[in-house]
Amino acid sequence: INGSGTAVGHYFVCLSPGLFTWRGFRLIDDTPEDLNDTADLGSEASAINDLGHAVGYFQEIDDVFQTENAVKRAALFTGSTPQKIYSANVESVATDINNSGWIVGWWRELSMGDFAERPVHAFLRSNGGNQTLFEGIANAINNNGQVVGSKDTSSGQRAVRWQNGQLEILDDLLPVDSGWELQSADAINDKGEIVGYGLHNGEFRVFVLTPLFLGIDISESAGTPSASTWQAIKELGKEFVIVKGWGGTRN
Repeated sequence: INGSGTAVGHYFVCLSPGLFTWRGFRLIDDTPEDLNDTADLGSEASAINDLGHAVGYFQEIDDVFQTENAVKRAALFTGSTPQKIYSANVESVATDINNSGWIVGWWRELSMGDFAERPVHAFLRSNGGNQTLFEGIANAINNNGQVVGSKDTSSGQRAVRWQNGQLEILDDLLPVDSGWELQSADAINDKGEIVGYGLHNGEFRVFVLTPLFLGIDISESAGTPSASTWQAIKELGKEFVIVKGWGGTRN
């Protein structure tokens, strides 16, 4: 849902007895409208920005790699006809869009045979071009261009943040011995606060990460006696010190 209250998602459609598909929609003033009314193979909208531009995917049969199942194509929805984000023969999904029109998501190569086991790659689309950020999934982007998601590492799946061309494992930005293994970062706001899920002392938890310096001027010009101390802590890379976690089941 965006700042104007416009929501996006998907709903199921019965094409014929026993045959169903799903279609992405935009909900404005309690009135749904299809984002792709010809998507008999399925479509879904996952996010919308304050300009009313939505992203997600639609499905089609690939021209080169004829597969038993339809292939997902990352898409930008601005009218009734979706715009492909990737023109190459890859499977892709767009997961989020910010108010600058920057889009994130994931892609993976197609091949003859089963492509489901091929690695996924996080992408960023900005200024009309696509950029692969890292091997993994980009789940969200804020209006500052910070991207969060997850990637596989030698120690398992880990939540990550990408900013200014650098990829960071969020576990590395927590205090030592926090007890947390952050597995996926699912959303980030313009304050830099991050939500996702992981393990705390071996138990599944959802979490909220709050930046240590949120709302605090730590520059030397702030004139506070502790300014240099704050800066020294920041340089250690322990950026998030407040972690709120709740138990529950993943769904």
